[in-house]
Amino acid sequence: MESTADPQAIAEGHRSNCHLALISRERVLGVQNLGSIGENAFPEDDVALLGQIDQIALAVAHAFAYATDSGIEGPTIPGKGLLGG
Repeated sequence: MESTADPQAIAEGHRSNCHLALISRERVLGVQNLGSIGENAFPEDDVALLGQIDQIALAVAHAFAYATDSGIEGPTIPGKGLLGG
């Protein structure tokens, strides 16, 4: 079987890799790649949690983009601006 591992990651000593698709409206928008020098570093439960966190972050980014395009001020923190930004 041919390896699909990233040669640069191997050169850097990665022994485990995890690729998480960033999906919106049934389309893959990108992929987050994680690497570790540890073997079997990404248990299924951790990968599932990382996938959920990525999707939440993507949803928040879309909400900010929509708010900006629509002229909506969005949630603010007093004295800090848009969500403290």
